[in-house]
Amino acid sequence: MKKTVLIFLAFVILLVSLSAVSAETQTTGTSPVNLAISGSSAQVSTASDLPLLKAQIGAETTTETTEPTMEPVTYPTEEPTLMPTETTQPTAEPTILPTSEETTAPTSEPTLLPTGEETTLPGPVPTVMPTGEETTVPVPGQLAPVAEFTASPTSGSGPLTVSFTDTSLNTPTMWYWDFGDGSTESFTGAPSHTYADPGSYTVTMTATNQYGSDTISKTDLVTVNGQVMKNGVIYAQSVPYGANIYLNGASYGNSPVTIRDLLPGTYSISATLNGYYPDQQTITVVPGQTYGYYPSLRTSPNPPVITGTISVQSNPSGATIYINGVNYGRASFTVVNQIPGVYSMAAVMDGYDTDTRLITVNPGQTTSYYPTLQPSTNPVKTGTIFAQSTPAGATIYLNGVSYGTTPVTIPNLVPATYTMKATLNGYPTDTQRITVGAGRVSFYSPEFYPSPQPIGAGQGIIAVYSNVDGAQVSFDNVNEGTIKNGVLFVTVATMGTPVKSFRVESPGYTPLTGTINRWPGDQETVKIQTVLVPLPAPTTTHAPLPVAVTLGGLIGAGVILSLAGNLRRKQ
Repeated sequence: MKKTVLIFLAFVILLVSLSAVSAETQTTGTSPVNLAISGSSAQVSTASDLPLLKAQIGAETTTETTEPTMEPVTYPTEEPTLMPTETTQPTAEPTILPTSEETTAPTSEPTLLPTGEETTLPGPVPTVMPTGEETTVPVPGQLAPVAEFTASPTSGSGPLTVSFTDTSLNTPTMWYWDFGDGSTESFTGAPSHTYADPGSYTVTMTATNQYGSDTISKTDLVTVNGQVMKNGVIYAQSVPYGANIYLNGASYGNSPVTIRDLLPGTYSISATLNGYYPDQQTITVVPGQTYGYYPSLRTSPNPPVITGTISVQSNPSGATIYINGVNYGRASFTVVNQIPGVYSMAAVMDGYDTDTRLITVNPGQTTSYYPTLQPSTNPVKTGTIFAQSTPAGATIYLNGVSYGTTPVTIPNLVPATYTMKATLNGYPTDTQRITVGAGRVSFYSPEFYPSPQPIGAGQGIIAVYSNVDGAQVSFDNVNEGTIKNGVLFVTVATMGTPVKSFRVESPGYTPLTGTINRWPGDQETVKIQTVLVPLPAPTTTHAPLPVAVTLGGLIGAGVILSLAGNLRRKQ
């Protein structure tokens, strides 16, 4: 009976040890909230301690230099010089100008460390050092840049990647590039940019240092002749995870998902998840590159989204169909899983005028688009511009002529470069140049953000744009505010000390840090574009069993088994 009891006690202790193992199970992913807060606090406290540390060092240095030394120690130089060497005798106040007092120049007495060459001691000849009066001679290098840059290659088939190199004089420290196709860059003096559409592009660069800036513009510097057909990739990851991903209406499963082998072009991509508002965007795929689609779905109190269907036929048959500017192929076909709303349709066929119209997709219903194309009287092969704004409803102008509100398709355009303008109440006007190619659809996609508040003289603005509302923005580890409606405007003094770095972070996303390479001038706005990427899904593992628990369990089980063995021998 006693033996049975002891064995039972050993079994109980082993079960207690296993329970401790289970209690120690933890999730390995670090909480984004805690990480962001602790990291920020550590950096801020470090930065705040630096001035105090410098003040203490400065105070100690002043105390040491006010005490005279016993004897000045001099070391002979190997070669005579006309300039007096720095003395070791401390003065009451440091100065970079020589004083009128006699310096401790070497005497004629032999030194303790003689050299192998005869030394020449400076005599009473007047030195060439400046007097105690302030001079007006300019310091070399205090000049504004003289802007210049090179580009290579400057022509070729599209998509064409061009490398730019700043060659400005007087050492600029900040740059601003306008590549002529609506894209800009402000972080480097040697950027690379890919031109997707055919046409000629004017490139402008502004070089800046602490003494001023200079701008140079090179008209029609880059010429793009055509396009190269290769495959691209789209990586889709939603927040929260598990949203259904659709590309041109076809389902590709639940996020995260990688969609490969995509021909160059523009695609309509959407994400739906029960209990959340759907998300829909347009992505242009460039050969050999991977593009990210990271929708942040907002909670919806409404029932799950019911999609609709678009049925397409054309007369004559075989017309190329564009939905919201995206090529869906030749009619006839049916497109399913379309989020309810208004869609811009276009049918294109050589020898016929392009047909454009708006249709409305309703939940659970099929909407038909059956255009009848009319023979074209224009022998020139034309192109099309599709305009879609964020938010929708902007008025679109082409060369000053209104074409309605977005989304809108403008067909039958002679290949050329057009000036596009979009206006929306409460937002600044957007203006871009769009090049139209024969038989192609070009896109004009203005994004509207709130306007900054008026600023005074001697002030500029750093505008930080982000895809995540509520993200926190810091400059040099000092919090500047929160992203709202896609942007945060930070007013700075143009003559103040430029900050060096920025950081954008939000729970559930990987923090983004970067360098601020350009400081705004008077009444100027410097833009910083950021895209936050969701954190990977956390995984669950078991932490190692604490040593104390493990040893305790083993020792206890061993003692009980030993007692059981002794009991057996006695029996």
